Order: sequence, then structure tokens, then C-alpha cells
Amino acid sequence: MQPMKPRFWKITAIVEALVLVALLVVAAWQYPVLRGLRYHFLDRACVFGDAVGVGELLHLGADPDGKRDYQQYAKYIAAIEPTAPLFHAAWSGDTNILALLLSAHANPNILNGEGDLTPIAVAAMHGHADAVRLLLTSGARSELPSGRSVIDLARQHGFTNIATVLQQTK
Repeated sequence: MQPMKPRFWKITAIVEALVLVALLVVAAWQYPVLRGLRYHFLDRACVFGDAVGVGELLHLGADPDGKRDYQQYAKYIAAIEPTAPLFHAAWSGDTNILALLLSAHANPNILNGEGDLTPIAVAAMHGHADAVRLLLTSGARSELPSGRSVIDLARQHGFTNIATVLQQTK
């Protein structure tokens, strides 16, 4: 096999440089899309109780409240109702995921996109006493912005044990 002539080396180097620049431009242009995907993967990991996945995504810079990444998700990937990752963990009562998100400084008093529900209200309405305790120790308020009480929500849904836990912490 004959070695390449010097001018082919120059052409090859120029083509490689152009390809690299093109890849960097595409990555920079697609960055908002990648942030949107990061939100989607964090959202799904919270839904399915994937503590390893949640930990890795938080380590890679995913927003524990989901707001920053959700804007990119809604703009570039799907236009659905916003749900913070903390709501999925509270709904399922997954204290491992809640602890990961809260240790990454997720806001325990974040509101859902539709009204005035908070993660502690969701956990109380679904009967997850351990999740309620964890959220309380992380600074979650037992009063909703509308003035309703999470204690009343727990009672309305038949979870008097959670109402008792909430009353003891007042």
C-alpha cells in the first residue's frame, strides 16, 4: 500500500476540522432539546421509581424542580401539562426518590401546574405517611396557598393516620 501524498493529508485534516465544527454547532443548537430530554428522563425515572437513574440525572445537572428543563421540554419536545418530578415521587410514595430530589434542593412547596396542590398534599391524598413525614422534615408546609389544609385533604380521602401525623407536627 502506498502512503498518502501530502496534499491528501491536508484535505483530510480540513474535512475532519469541518466535521468537528459542524458537530459542535449542531450540539450547541440542539442543547435546549437535550435539556428537554433530560427533563423527560428525570420525569420517567421518578414515575418508575428508578433511584439510580434519578441520582445520575441529578448528577448530570438535571433541575430537581424540573422548571428550567421543563421549559425546554415543552418548547422542543411536547406540550403537556407541567408536573415537577417531586409530584411523581409523592404520588407513588417513593421515599428514596423523594430523598434524592430533596437532597438536590428540590422545592418541597412547589405548586402543580393546574392549581394549588403541593407534593405533601399529593402524598397525603394518596395515603403515603412516610412521604408526608419526609416532606415535612424537608420544610413542606401543611397549608396550601389557597388556605386549605393538607390535614383536611387527608381526612377527606380517608387517611386519618396522616391527619394525625400532620397535627402532631403543628
